[in-house]
Amino acid sequence: MRTLLAAITVLVLCRVAVAGTVQQRIASDPAFKLYVAIFKVTQAADGSVTDVQLTPSVDVRWQHAHPAADPRPVNVKIPRTYVAAAVKRIRAKYRSLAKHGGKPRQFYTYFYYSPQLGDRVIEDVHERE
Repeated sequence: MRTLLAAITVLVLCRVAVAGTVQQRIASDPAFKLYVAIFKVTQAADGSVTDVQLTPSVDVRWQHAHPAADPRPVNVKIPRTYVAAAVKRIRAKYRSLAKHGGKPRQFYTYFYYSPQLGDRVIEDVHERE
């Protein structure tokens, strides 16, 4: 029993030590791709999200290398499952906003997308992988 407990503890500690943040991964792994997936959100006067559209994405590594340049859209295929997960998160996050002049409003929000992380919606590069 003690051996099993010791083995599980070692595995957990190794996992914590190895697992870094998305920011650390992009800094240390040149093959790691990270994009900003930008969404145009339309919100009704009652605060409900009526429409979410994916707009062109931006390569984070290129933007970091050219900070003074305007964002350059890239042609990256973002899976429908990722978009569906992002839309679900947008609808949950902006559900409570209401009363903005009685008119529908449009705004932009973004998440990070990495092909290596699959359908995972990343809100902050400081998140653990």
